[in-house]
Amino acid sequence: MTLKLKCPNWLPYFVSLLILAGIFFGVLHGHNFNLSIPLIYNGDGLLSTLCIQSIIHTGWFLTDPFLAAPGVFEFYDFPGLDNTSGLILKFMTLFSHDALTLTNLFFLLGFVLSAWSALYVYKKLSLNTPYAIIAAILFTILPYHFSQNEAHLFLSAYFAVPFWLMLSFFIMNNEPLHFFKNRYLNAASFFICLAVIVNTGVYYTFFGLFYTFFAGIIGSIALRKASPFYRSLRIIILSGFIAALSLVPNALYIHEHGKDTQIAHRAFDESEIYGLQIAQMLLPVENHRNADLAHTRYRYDKETAQVLPKMINENSSSALGFIASLGLLFSFSIVLLQNACKKASNLYRAASFNILGILLAVPFGLSVLFGMFISPEIRTYTRISIFIGFLSLFVFFKCLQALTEKYQFKKWLIALIAFIILAIGVFDQTTEQNIFPKTPAWQSAVTNDQIFVTQIEHLVPTQRMIFQLPYVDFPEGVAPGTMDSYAPLRPYFFSHDLRWSAGAMKGRPAAIWQKATASQSTPAMINNLIATGFTGIYIDRDGYLDHGQALETSLTQILHEQPLVSPNQEFSFFSLDKKAGT
Repeated sequence: MTLKLKCPNWLPYFVSLLILAGIFFGVLHGHNFNLSIPLIYNGDGLLSTLCIQSIIHTGWFLTDPFLAAPGVFEFYDFPGLDNTSGLILKFMTLFSHDALTLTNLFFLLGFVLSAWSALYVYKKLSLNTPYAIIAAILFTILPYHFSQNEAHLFLSAYFAVPFWLMLSFFIMNNEPLHFFKNRYLNAASFFICLAVIVNTGVYYTFFGLFYTFFAGIIGSIALRKASPFYRSLRIIILSGFIAALSLVPNALYIHEHGKDTQIAHRAFDESEIYGLQIAQMLLPVENHRNADLAHTRYRYDKETAQVLPKMINENSSSALGFIASLGLLFSFSIVLLQNACKKASNLYRAASFNILGILLAVPFGLSVLFGMFISPEIRTYTRISIFIGFLSLFVFFKCLQALTEKYQFKKWLIALIAFIILAIGVFDQTTEQNIFPKTPAWQSAVTNDQIFVTQIEHLVPTQRMIFQLPYVDFPEGVAPGTMDSYAPLRPYFFSHDLRWSAGAMKGRPAAIWQKATASQSTPAMINNLIATGFTGIYIDRDGYLDHGQALETSLTQILHEQPLVSPNQEFSFFSLDKKAGT
């Protein structure tokens, strides 16, 4: 007997939103969250904010005339399928032009979109409403979400994952995908929906097509007909067409300017380093609230790092939590007990998908073969853990649902069980490190940058170019001293009309010129900068062992003026106007 709660279609989504709000404010202390201060203000977090600032200034994130001076910032050499996130952010710019605020808002929106997409799919896969809501919430607050954070902002919005898996279930079951009765409207709507999920990131599209492909194979074998396989092939081809269409600007740029051989070098053996580890999925999350569980995880990471130091990396974020870990363990049993699961076909299919995902992503698995013979560009296979997390939660709650239906549990008892599981999951999957502090860690740095850039804009005429030292390769460069490699992007977030040298793509003419100019003697560098039209020099003192003293002394002697120094003494600025006018 299937339990059906009579309620408006929108009510489960509203309930899930209320639960998320309760977790945000009650558990994570969201009232401390300062929307104007980013959660991550270094490393890849700055790269995420750069994309948003470029959307604000130029309408999109592929080019930006305010960076890479004397050239123009061009992001074509680093292709990605992030157009859906970009369009969402572009819409959000209608309400705010502050890149840091939009970064935080998009991160929060990722929780809501992921919960709603998971809830929709879980219900489509016949989970009862209470279980579907709780499963969706636990999927949304998996440790993976907090680990990706704003450093990998677009990855943290993984709302496409449930839809890719729903598509795979439909293919394997050979079920029709109908949005409208009219076949032309149905085809158009399916194309649009597929375009949306294809453009939510290279990794999610790659893993989604992996499941789609094997869903076709398994479905054809199980049903003894070729139609599931043909459907999967059509979807893969159509997805490839959409991806190619999305990357046309990148392809045209590379065709005109040639391939940049210095960008994003990947080797097939990196899939071993960033592969999925079963132990890390089943072990407690890092810094667990329970001291004993936290120590268990710490001991594993510490002792593994001593033997294989490179093997502890982003894959630490793959912890599933207690509930999903049970679902994964159930998956192993279900695959072995296939005959016992004939009445719950989706349960068996979900378990099979889990096994397939593990075979692909574990070290020495199918991933290394893909990297050797097809492409090494996909390397962080541990990110498939979010697919496994969704499937494992489905397996757990599907088994629980079968149990409660068999013994005809009352509605109030089902609701109580769901509440208890939610409480366990929230305690288990969120840590003290996820709690928002009363004083944001980056508040002083943000305030400093805002004040300092405002001071510079008062000294420098609009549309002028600022040369930043030391030179650091972009992207994925290695910065000197204690400097963060993406720190040169920070002043741009508070600038209105100045052009900055940061963001020049390494291997391209602007970066080559910058690197050569920065390596010249100070007098020659100044003359070269003035001749090129630069009107100021911005120095990150953390990029020098002597905190920039030798360089600043030399500039003071040549320019006959003292530098403008930031409030936190971390940066300095020299104007070239007087020298240029002599």
